[in-house]
Amino acid sequence: MKGRIIMAIVLFLCVSLVLLLYDGRKISVDTNKKVEGLSEELQDIFALAALAPSSHNVQSWIVDVYPADNQIEIKIDPDRKLTVVDPKDREMYISLGCYTQTLAEAFLAYGYSTECQYDANERKMVVSYEKDSDVVNETAISLIKHRHTEKAPFDKERKISGQVLESAIIKGTIDYYENGLEEYDIIKEATMTAYENQAYNQEAASELSNWLRLSNGETKKSKDGLPAEQLGIKGVKKSFYYMFTNHDSAKGENFAKQGVDNTKKQLDSANAFVIISADNNEESLIKCGQTTVDFWLQMVEKQISVHPMSYALEDEEIKGQMMKALSSTSEPQMILRIGYIKSYGENANIRRDLGDYIKVH
Repeated sequence: MKGRIIMAIVLFLCVSLVLLLYDGRKISVDTNKKVEGLSEELQDIFALAALAPSSHNVQSWIVDVYPADNQIEIKIDPDRKLTVVDPKDREMYISLGCYTQTLAEAFLAYGYSTECQYDANERKMVVSYEKDSDVVNETAISLIKHRHTEKAPFDKERKISGQVLESAIIKGTIDYYENGLEEYDIIKEATMTAYENQAYNQEAASELSNWLRLSNGETKKSKDGLPAEQLGIKGVKKSFYYMFTNHDSAKGENFAKQGVDNTKKQLDSANAFVIISADNNEESLIKCGQTTVDFWLQMVEKQISVHPMSYALEDEEIKGQMMKALSSTSEPQMILRIGYIKSYGENANIRRDLGDYIKVH
């Protein structure tokens, strides 16, 4: 009898372990690239463009394609806005720029040249494309696929030298503050304070909860938002995260406290901060997004990890205090935590079907 009980316990533990490992496996989202009216090559290009970064991974774009004119129009999707943390659409327009630049890079990789212009009246980006070569740049494609947000702590021992970033820095547009500088401490403190305020804000917590994906099934159904992979949670930790987190508990104090603890670890491991500045109008914000992707792809090539942490820019009071302390005359629009990580990852590829937001005319 005693032996049977022990065997039952062992069997239960083994099954539990298998289930934990199964739930903690890396998810694979099947993004449907098929769009009626687009060639297979254009479908591949738009699939790469979809890997562009966006706040909360909301993928906030609507795309109209006119193949006969070799022209594309890109707008913000009004149904996918973040009304609490981004009430003025600042981050939405930056994301629109990120998508536009990733699309341009994808076209370039497939031998196309592009021209991108902003139509202020229609509040849309207009991209014209033309085929120049049949040569496909696999290296450029790989860079796009490996561009991702890295939320794990960085390697504290391996420092980034200013010389490594010299070619990517544009004074007044892209500024670099390494660990040890007074400016670095100012940005770190502002980011931590702003995150704490946001984490315990019930409206912000509710908005975040709406975009959290708390199971593999939920992730495969929505193909957007923030599943465990997008938060840097992997393996058995992912299994426990899904087991003990739901959309109600994600609005609670314990979840907020865990987020604060994780953010502190992230900030404590930062090698440096990069601030990307731009004027506060739609066209400039779009250009900021384009600049962000251009910088980010350069970092991928150098195997330097990037993590946008713009919480301080979502709080006007903290933003003003930070700018005053930095004696900044430029308007900061993006704050990036950068550093090295032992195992450089790739994009989790959690993206919607192209047909959900692309229409061919």
